[in-house]
Amino acid sequence: MTINERLTALRSEMQSAGVSAIIVPANDAHQSEYIADRFACREWISGFTGSAGTVVVTMNHAGLWTDSRYLIQAEEELSESEFEQHQLKVQGAPEYIDFLAENLKKGDTVGIDGQLFSLNVYQALMEQLETKDICVNAQFDPFEVIWKDRPEMPEAKFFIHPMAYAGQSVSEKLTAIRAKMKAEGTDALMVEALDEIAWMLNLRGADVDCNPVGYAYLSIETDRATLYTAAGKITEEVNAHLQEAAVTVADYTAVFNWLSKGTFEHLWIDPARFSIHHYELLEEGKEVCVAPSPVQFLKMIKNEAELKGMRNAMIKDGVALTKFYKWVEKVAAAEGKTEAQCAERLKAFRAEQDGYVGESFSAIVGYQGNGAIVHYRPQDPKAKSLRGEGMLLIDSGGQYKDGTTDITRTFYIGTPAAEHKKAYTLVLKGHIGIERIVFPAGYAGPQIDVLARHELWAEGMNYGHGTGHGVGAFLNVHEGPIGFGNKGVTGGTPFEVGMVVSDEPGFYKTDAYGIRLENLITVKEIYNNEFGQFLGFESLTLAPFEPKLIEVSMLSAKEIEWLNAYHQQVLEVLSPLLDAEEQAWLKAKCAQF
Repeated sequence: MTINERLTALRSEMQSAGVSAIIVPANDAHQSEYIADRFACREWISGFTGSAGTVVVTMNHAGLWTDSRYLIQAEEELSESEFEQHQLKVQGAPEYIDFLAENLKKGDTVGIDGQLFSLNVYQALMEQLETKDICVNAQFDPFEVIWKDRPEMPEAKFFIHPMAYAGQSVSEKLTAIRAKMKAEGTDALMVEALDEIAWMLNLRGADVDCNPVGYAYLSIETDRATLYTAAGKITEEVNAHLQEAAVTVADYTAVFNWLSKGTFEHLWIDPARFSIHHYELLEEGKEVCVAPSPVQFLKMIKNEAELKGMRNAMIKDGVALTKFYKWVEKVAAAEGKTEAQCAERLKAFRAEQDGYVGESFSAIVGYQGNGAIVHYRPQDPKAKSLRGEGMLLIDSGGQYKDGTTDITRTFYIGTPAAEHKKAYTLVLKGHIGIERIVFPAGYAGPQIDVLARHELWAEGMNYGHGTGHGVGAFLNVHEGPIGFGNKGVTGGTPFEVGMVVSDEPGFYKTDAYGIRLENLITVKEIYNNEFGQFLGFESLTLAPFEPKLIEVSMLSAKEIEWLNAYHQQVLEVLSPLLDAEEQAWLKAKCAQF
């Protein structure tokens, strides 16, 4: 079926159900960013493959709401269908609700699958639509009918994440969570986020590409905890691991019965994760505490074992990247390899490293104008060959048993012009600005984000994405709630020692080139004196910046000092793990300014 044929089938189901519009989000029933194929309804109906974006279909309009990261990608992927792209004014905001309120009439019904809508999003939807006397049918899932070969739920088995990497036992984590539940006056907590469940139970899975998680729910009560998942996903070893922590196992769908008939009195739910479908199952009279999950706040502060694992993963990643970057310069550019071939070669270099599990996301390899597509995915036969001269942006990451990596570097094949060097150096100055900052405890991403941008702003330049995001420890590469916010919208959680976050400013010139420079950094204490605690960042990523793109005259003495020290660290840590030819290549890249 073509996209337009799928739309025809969808509208037929809408008409039969008395639905005037349908909202199709990108997430799954756990409000995940990355999802199993079964939940890829938005991609199936629209053809848009980006990780963020929402579809709205009415009887006479089909629209995709997405942000500036995907503008070029969406334009290309929607070009042969009826779909129209709508650019979000604020990244992540449900602005499609405004469209529905303006274009539907009194008495119309909007259809949604209530399992895919968090309590937060549903309430925002109802607040606007109720004032227009527009109804919502939260039990509408037409894809079970029109998607004839819709994939089944994944069945990969869970496996244990060892204490050597986790640093804290399941029992210890449950004790910490129960203390928070008691302080909040609740006797039960519903955990729906897949990465939170994996972290709580020291388990990992393989149900979602690039994310070591498995589909399950977790209920934690004062005297028991239950993991709801498919029976075939639990091995004898995993079952024994859970029993040791007094965690029982029940069927995935049994969570519905627990929500409707459980013996708890006061349930803690996270409104950003808890679906409206689950909310409507709750027995009348039950008290509900609506607040962010306490698990995410414990998870985002890495303990010593987790930080050690992250550092080890960065060293392995640095070795693989050195080999790859050298191959790009010496082989790929000379032979005109495609972006897709480069992505596969990068994966192969990482696979040589001990403990490698897979990519933490699909690698972005964008040459020349493709680098300006922020979330570009190189796929043959459309992938560009590395022929001629141009900027090459490579954003990639790996999942290792001891940690998760995410790094972006930008190179130039040929001889860069003054324009290229200026743009690259402005981005580098922003990157260094974040890495060098010392700030009082209590500050969050939106208050620091300006450091990454002000040099660009001074030249009338900017970038549309956030400057950074939290990263898990052998978990999801995007981990909330920390980050450097874009326009103050995200990342409002104050930084604390042990958090890991990315620092990734950029600049993109449509149809010409893209630049992004990304390290993972961890929060550390700098001072603790009579003026209070002061924090800063420590680089975890180990990879050189591109010297031929750096206009040294634009850097301050302090910036040059930081860059030289960073390159010296990269050289000292990685050189003993490389052969003579690789060492020579890295030494040239890390030459002191």
